[in-house]
Amino acid sequence: MPNVRQQRTLVVLKFKEIEKDKTRIFLCHTGWGDGDEWDKAYDYFMDAWDAVLQRLIDRFEKGPVDWAKENYPQK
Repeated sequence: MPNVRQQRTLVVLKFKEIEKDKTRIFLCHTGWGDGDEWDKAYDYFMDAWDAVLQRLIDRFEKGPVDWAKENYPQK
């Protein structure tokens, strides 16, 4: 998606304590453009944010992520 990659979007996370050991996270992803390519990018992030936020939950429920054991390409 070359047109999408040229424009930066903005992600803001806000954390609000609901009660002890319980926090609500607000996610706002703005800066979207118009057109088919942007629609595809938006659809991608709708799925991706679910996975990212679940990883955040896992981190706090299970402990820090050992990135050396993750299947990410090394630079």
